[in-house]
Amino acid sequence: WMSALLILGLLAVYLDRRLPLGGREPRQRLCAGGLALLVLAAVPAVAPDLALVHLYGKAQIDWMASCAGDGVPLVYLADLREMGPRGRPAPPPGYSPERIQAISDRILEKYHPAAAAGRLPDVVVIAAEAMMDPSKLPNISHPVDWLASMHSLQRETGPYRLVSPALGGVSINADFEVLTGFSTRFIGNENASAADILERAVPNLARVLKSHGYETVAFVPTPRTLFRHEWIFKNALGFDRSMFEEEMGGHMGDIPDAETASRILKELNTPTSMPRFIYAQFERNHMPWGNKNYPDPTVIPRSSLNGAEASSFNNYIQGIYETDRVIGALANALRERERPLVLAVYGDHLPALGDATLAAIGVTEGKSLDAPASALALHRTPGLVWTTGGLAAVPADGLIGLNYLTAYVLKGAGISHPFYTDFLSRLHGVLPAFNHHVICRSDGEPVSSIPREAQAMVDDYALLEYDMIFGKQYASKRLFPEK
Repeated sequence: WMSALLILGLLAVYLDRRLPLGGREPRQRLCAGGLALLVLAAVPAVAPDLALVHLYGKAQIDWMASCAGDGVPLVYLADLREMGPRGRPAPPPGYSPERIQAISDRILEKYHPAAAAGRLPDVVVIAAEAMMDPSKLPNISHPVDWLASMHSLQRETGPYRLVSPALGGVSINADFEVLTGFSTRFIGNENASAADILERAVPNLARVLKSHGYETVAFVPTPRTLFRHEWIFKNALGFDRSMFEEEMGGHMGDIPDAETASRILKELNTPTSMPRFIYAQFERNHMPWGNKNYPDPTVIPRSSLNGAEASSFNNYIQGIYETDRVIGALANALRERERPLVLAVYGDHLPALGDATLAAIGVTEGKSLDAPASALALHRTPGLVWTTGGLAAVPADGLIGLNYLTAYVLKGAGISHPFYTDFLSRLHGVLPAFNHHVICRSDGEPVSSIPREAQAMVDDYALLEYDMIFGKQYASKRLFPEK
């Protein structure tokens, strides 16, 4: 504030010397003051239209609401680091059209597409807000299996032990990895948001499926301005249709997961000749949990937590139970459909309960907080890829970084792709998980750096990601063509 006052004072002195209003007529001074007041009054009023220019970069919050409440200048000044090129990194060493061509050649040389599987299945991908698996937590009692439905489905497909790039929030980073197959490790620092760097159409699961004749729909029960969701789903990801909390008749955290599930079923049961890809978020269990009201107090575990920490955790655990039951009911309804289907579910990150609570319930039990094993424990989430009526789901019992999940979804649908099902599968074999926080070598052990045997493929991956998100998209025609 002192710096701001100094700058304003110097500006006032400068303007007084250049435009000495004191010597002007009173009417001229009144007009100048009125014009200044009009500009200041207009700043909050135009905030909702600033989405058109994508200047404000702090997508972790609803920035349009901040602009409307605080005024655009104050919001910009509060986050100057995010202005400008939105965190665009420098090109990786060796980035050139020739290098991208060579990488593409190697990928296509090894790529052998699988035979078409016949009738294309519908595909449903669900992001389960703040879902963790509490069944193995050592410091709480276990009155029920809070993820009974997930565990039942996992017994058919494998446990799908996922590794998320996020912890407690910034779920857009988890969604980015799942939908694009790219890694957040290459898009900025560990606190950067993928929503802050996306400025154009990028390859992703929706575009791959659209090239095979799919209609694509997103149900996202959040404000359309949060994480620039409206622009990202329409332009960056290319969904045909998207619905947000404004169309779903509620607010983020209040819209029941059962309501979102019913919209999924209604969409799938609407007659059409096209297969459908539906991406949805179950957001009912979003923080804060202190004011949540769930009807299942009998499922609350005993723990050492007290006060507000106990209240938040107890409500959160009931929310996990409710979300799991909705997933089970949805799966049972999907079993009855004639058309084959692929259902993928992933927990986007562990809940924002605080380090002390997570330690008290045993998430990091017996692990040094700065050790790779602790980082892995804090980024582990449950997931599954389950199929009905078509190909069997690809079993998975090891660690899977969220950036690899797309490969399993497409394989379950019987669709081959040189990058998504071939290159990513081979990279997953040598480096099952990696992001800013976690690196796991091929045997699943967390380590502090990229293993030497995986480095060459990681370098290729980083170059392809830079090329398609920030660069000249030299690989688009060969590796990511759109029909």
